[in-house]
Amino acid sequence: MNYYWFGKLINRCTKGIPMLLLLCQPFLYSQQTQHPFDYNLSTAQFRGAQNMTCLEIYISLSREALTFVPDEEVNLKAAFTVSIQIHQGDSLINERTWNNVTHAKDDSEIVKNQQLFAQSAFHLVPGDYRFSITVLDMYSDKQKKKVFDHAIISFAEENLSMSEIEFCVSLRKDTQKNQFYKNGYHIVPNPTSFFGTGLAILYFYSEIYNLKYTGPDDTSKYAVQRQILDSQGKVARDYGEKIKSKPGHSAVEIGGVNIITQKSGTYFFNIKVTDLATNEIAETKRKFFIYRKGDFVGEQVAERQPEPKVVKSELFSDARYTSMSEKELDEEFETTRYISTKEERKIFDKLDLKGKQSFLVEFWKRRDSDPSTRRNEFRDEYLSRAEYANSHFTSFKKGWKTDRGRVLLMYGEPDEIERVPFSSENKPYEIWKYFSVQGGVEFYFVDKRGFGTMEMVHSTARGELHDTNWQRWTSTGSDY
Repeated sequence: MNYYWFGKLINRCTKGIPMLLLLCQPFLYSQQTQHPFDYNLSTAQFRGAQNMTCLEIYISLSREALTFVPDEEVNLKAAFTVSIQIHQGDSLINERTWNNVTHAKDDSEIVKNQQLFAQSAFHLVPGDYRFSITVLDMYSDKQKKKVFDHAIISFAEENLSMSEIEFCVSLRKDTQKNQFYKNGYHIVPNPTSFFGTGLAILYFYSEIYNLKYTGPDDTSKYAVQRQILDSQGKVARDYGEKIKSKPGHSAVEIGGVNIITQKSGTYFFNIKVTDLATNEIAETKRKFFIYRKGDFVGEQVAERQPEPKVVKSELFSDARYTSMSEKELDEEFETTRYISTKEERKIFDKLDLKGKQSFLVEFWKRRDSDPSTRRNEFRDEYLSRAEYANSHFTSFKKGWKTDRGRVLLMYGEPDEIERVPFSSENKPYEIWKYFSVQGGVEFYFVDKRGFGTMEMVHSTARGELHDTNWQRWTSTGSDY
């Protein structure tokens, strides 16, 4: 029997009779494999306002462990509820409950190793608390409750200090504020603290507090050193020291380091900051685990955790890359220059054919905008923009390398384009308008040389070329 379509029929015939539908669900989905219901959990602490501490709680769980039921709009859906209670002594200090929903077109989209993520933040006075966290499958009786004691630390008001480290599955710059938004970044947490198989880059986020900063004219610097320490505290890898300018009294330390060559085992990621104006030092570190297939896994690692769960998509798999030549792989990765990190580009250049195939799979997977689906929407959209740029903007160089191509890849399709054709008074130019980027921004492109190549001469976006006298380039009498 086709249980899926039978479920749809029941759903239609019993509209308005939800109890009957609920009674039918165990039968309708009895063909689904039963999985142990559990979730991964971690936390990180940051400085809050008014001497309080911001505690972030991160949760991930296997999508296939949830119960999917018929839904009229998207065929199948599943949902889980997260309930958090915080006690201090006998008093309930805070509590929060929220729902998380995922959809699927059919059973084939519910595949192994897909992870769903959730997080929440609480501002607490430093002290000792007891946390009770329950994750409930909304369409079954499956649930998991975890209770633990946790000390909320205080951060120095004057001396240089650092937050705890948040490990991430992926991070990217973003302006859309949601549960994963923080200081201009979209950060998906990694509550397992596992890296290696499927996660070759260790992404991290931390904050620095109380740098000595006297104002915009302050030219003093601070130094950051990142290291991987082994389980004995010895340096396993040193990424060197970087000297940075101070953005203010506080700064964000964010990025990714390559752990692809590290053997399976238990490690610590260590960040040390030195204020070069005062010689004050602050340091923070966090334990993580590396698991790689093919390594000899010692008892310590094997006993701690099974193979880590990583986001995976069946359609978005190694298959599409195994048939590509190294030149084709290089060409695809070259188009990512606007979104890839310097570290990622260095790693890719050193890899052989198979290494590049695996790297590209993981590169796009880390940026997947919706890991719950089988498609990698982010990759498809990005490469579609590159193809469009090549078709419409190519002249002396590929379209994605032009100014308009770069803006299209980085910011997406504009909401409105104002095109001014050539005339006796002006050269042709375009104004691209984005209404939802940074509160509304514009990009100005002019065909300076008359060869059909539009060059950017001005933008109102942060970090872009800014020239309020941009109209001088449009005059037919102006010299390039």
